[in-house]
Amino acid sequence: MSNWKVAAYYTDNYREYATNLVSSMAKFDIPGSAELIPDMGGWRMNTSHKPAFLLEQMNNTTIDIVYIDADAEFKKYPVLFDNIEEDIGIYRGSVWHHSGIETLSGTIYLKNNKKVKDMLEIWSIRCKANPETWDQVHLAQAIEDKALSINFLPIEYCMIFDSPHASSKAPYIVHNQASRKTRR
Repeated sequence: MSNWKVAAYYTDNYREYATNLVSSMAKFDIPGSAELIPDMGGWRMNTSHKPAFLLEQMNNTTIDIVYIDADAEFKKYPVLFDNIEEDIGIYRGSVWHHSGIETLSGTIYLKNNKKVKDMLEIWSIRCKANPETWDQVHLAQAIEDKALSINFLPIEYCMIFDSPHASSKAPYIVHNQASRKTRR
């Protein structure tokens, strides 16, 4: 039995993607679920709900939580999640050749402890205060505020399907960037 489970959420316009995520979880016997939530007023508002959703999930279980965007799919069983000891697992790096270092919030491993719950509270407050700022910017600041121990996940755990890395790496989790279609 895993010491972690997936927690994802989606709005109605992501239903097809969430179905694909859950199917990929079943294929590799990955525990967890994807929950339908009401649209909160657009993509940025919906993504700003992430920390509150995750805090609720953590308060309802004793095991660790792996957040995965609803438009992602598992391509292999994510063995790394079975052995993470740090407070959080995230990808921080360059996604595009022209971009700098960024913290991605599409795949997040969260240790179910007080320090992480406190970070989720800070992240949630930041998102509510400034929902127009991308949630992953607030996440990076909240992690820094709480001085969490970090497991820096390899890009294969947060692979954007058309990034320059996509052709040269064998991903565990692929993010399909549905927002490029649904935000328009």
